[in-house]
Amino acid sequence: MVKNLYPELPEVAFKRTSIEMPLIVLFAKSLKGKYPLTAIRMAYAIFRNESANGAKGVNNNYGGIQADNARWKGLPGEPIATCVKIDSGNVARRFICFPDDTGYKISFELMVIKSTERNMVTAADYFKKWVGKTNPSALDFKSFNSLLNSAEKAIQ
Repeated sequence: MVKNLYPELPEVAFKRTSIEMPLIVLFAKSLKGKYPLTAIRMAYAIFRNESANGAKGVNNNYGGIQADNARWKGLPGEPIATCVKIDSGNVARRFICFPDDTGYKISFELMVIKSTERNMVTAADYFKKWVGKTNPSALDFKSFNSLLNSAEKAIQ
């Protein structure tokens, strides 16, 4: 049994979902003025990294937002369920599930909010403050910097 900090929500089966990146760019641009541009760009890089460019959502959750370690404060939308999936570390984890039409927006805006709160601007910030890794490999660092560079071009 995987811990569930959202017992009021139904549990549904894991479903792989996807979203086209042009929709993410449009939504990101709509947040300009509401949040710092650096946070929006960081969220874009995180979104691309966490969701494999929108191809690997978990029931419309594109940020790996879990429901088994803490309740999320300030979610910019309402979760509709939870699901259990084996994560990349081969551990069963519970994830929050979002509606089909707004899940990508909720995921993205949460990334923007957390990037703002944690003052994340650089790849080093991402690894330390999002991933919890203080010594990423040179390849990891280079790959994430590439995502940040693409964010600068996509979101002006």
